[in-house]
Amino acid sequence: MTTKDFFNLDNKNDKIFLGAYLVWIIIQILLFSTGSAFDFDNDFFPFDHGDLDFDVDVYDYTEFLFYSLLPLIALFIYRLIKSEKR
Repeated sequence: MTTKDFFNLDNKNDKIFLGAYLVWIIIQILLFSTGSAFDFDNDFFPFDHGDLDFDVDVYDYTEFLFYSLLPLIALFIYRLIKSEKR
């Protein structure tokens, strides 16, 4: 699989993924800007102290990186598996 194949947006599903990912990134940026960006506590959004709590104050750079990169990692794995089946 080449880089050109990985970033090929000819498929309708790829365009839908890109649009949904852009919306997802905008949501993550909004959450990051409202949270305490560099508060080094051990809480992970939305699990504050082990409870399911939607306290945006615990949303910092670790959550931003995790929730922003997770869809790209999933896409990369999907593309690798899809290319090996060809």
